[in-house]
Amino acid sequence: WLRNQLEEDSLYFSWEIPDEEALFSRGTIIPKPERVQIPEHLSFVQSSNQAFYFIEKLNLDESLFSSNDWIVAYNNNVLVGARKWNGKLTDIPAMGYDGTNTTSGYCEEGDIPNFKIFIDRTGEMIDLESANIKPWSDLATHIISQLNEAIVLPEYFEFSYPHPNPFNPSTLIQ
Repeated sequence: WLRNQLEEDSLYFSWEIPDEEALFSRGTIIPKPERVQIPEHLSFVQSSNQAFYFIEKLNLDESLFSSNDWIVAYNNNVLVGARKWNGKLTDIPAMGYDGTNTTSGYCEEGDIPNFKIFIDRTGEMIDLESANIKPWSDLATHIISQLNEAIVLPEYFEFSYPHPNPFNPSTLIQ
């Protein structure tokens, strides 16, 4: 009786991966999906809690970035997701805290992740910003209409005392 009850209450799913010959259909070659390897310095631990942010537009000088670059998601200073840039509507996973030590510091309800782009050819990490990044929640999908390069404004500036005397023919001001 118990086995029959379990079978009635269970849902089964199986997926058959086609063999090489099955990848040909009516003479047309169906390309195998490219397996993208996340660089070690951009790797993160997969979590059972996650959200996805789709980027509609990346507003940067197009000569700066390429399809080898990565969009990276952070919660404060903790890397929570990364995806290779593949153009409009690239989806960036943002992992959430699921109660385990390995996801400590990951996004929690209401956190707003910040995004950066990793330029592969230079190793540079550029901060990105947007006014319309929605707060993180588990299983959410959000569209970010535009990400821009973050412009950092100095908090203050100062001039040093002119050296030597400012009335000399040449003076150095730092």
